[in-house]
Amino acid sequence: MRDADRALAALLLALDRCEHGRHKGDRCTGSESCNGPSVGNKFLQPGQRLGTDMYGRSIVYPKDHRVLGVVDYWVPEAARSIARPV
Repeated sequence: MRDADRALAALLLALDRCEHGRHKGDRCTGSESCNGPSVGNKFLQPGQRLGTDMYGRSIVYPKDHRVLGVVDYWVPEAARSIARPV
């Protein structure tokens, strides 16, 4: 994997972090308002549409934070299609 690919993967996998850097569900003691399990990214909600790919399919933030590294959860229409473009 190239360095640029690693950087992009790290960025995508960090999208569920709260403002204190904790993943959703991880223990966070960053402030009084976040004392307990992290609520994750307050600006990006699970299932939120981010845009479309070049084929017009929706790109969505996965509903399950444990599958952020799986492309099929970001573009669910591609996972359901029979012939997936490469």
